[in-house]
Amino acid sequence: MLYIFNENIVYDDAQCSLTNCKSYDSILLPATASRLLSLFIRYQGSTLTREEILNCVWDEYGYKASNNTLTQYVSLIRKNFQLLGETADIIITIPRTGFVMNKEVAVKMIESGAEKQDILLSDTRPFNDDFLPEKVEQVMSVSDTDPGAEEDSTSAITKKSKRLVWFHGLNALSLFMFFLICYHIQLKTNEMKVSKVYQVGTIDTCPVYMFFRSAHELLPVRLTLTEKIAREKIPCLTGSFYISQQEDSLIFDEAGRLFISRCSYQAGNKKKISSCKSVFSHE
Repeated sequence: MLYIFNENIVYDDAQCSLTNCKSYDSILLPATASRLLSLFIRYQGSTLTREEILNCVWDEYGYKASNNTLTQYVSLIRKNFQLLGETADIIITIPRTGFVMNKEVAVKMIESGAEKQDILLSDTRPFNDDFLPEKVEQVMSVSDTDPGAEEDSTSAITKKSKRLVWFHGLNALSLFMFFLICYHIQLKTNEMKVSKVYQVGTIDTCPVYMFFRSAHELLPVRLTLTEKIAREKIPCLTGSFYISQQEDSLIFDEAGRLFISRCSYQAGNKKKISSCKSVFSHE
């Protein structure tokens, strides 16, 4: 399911991501933060107590968390919206009670496949009984003894025929549009995906990049986690760089997944990569 905040930020609950509609900058949320945001969306405008949130987001999934952990995750969601350019206060703190999603924030839900369905149905007229063959036969069976009736019958048949032509023409047009859309989707599927990366520091002489922007105050912790695994498993080599990504739960709960890859350029060419060695760790 997709949710659009203030026509600016798109939240994909399946991919656990936030994306700016204009710049296409994207931030990946940890699974816990995604569940928390989905809960706020479901009860937008209603105050949720800390106990209710902890039960729905942590306890029901077999985890335990404190009020401090909840506050940190709410802060993370707010900062990620701000990093993507959203100025509105998305989540409001209710002192000594809990939190509430601002009811003034416009949240639009888009179901998967809705846009494609609208395109396919936009040019199709509702089926009418006048198009049935029985109706045409009834018009053609009018008595020949009345010249006026015969003339009216001919006129009626002509009108029905034109409407049938229009009906089948629209069906053919809709079918053509369907195949055109499928062809366009196939082309998009075969395109090579290009991802934007952000440099967050260095390990020895090797730059370290991440696929998503992170809150500034969390970067030192992320770099420390990456450096620990890198020095143990895949130390820096001359002419190499690292690509790393961690779940935020590693920072807050000290449990989660981390991915790191060391890639080397081809000799004398920093636009082509010769090889990569990757490590996937679950702490």
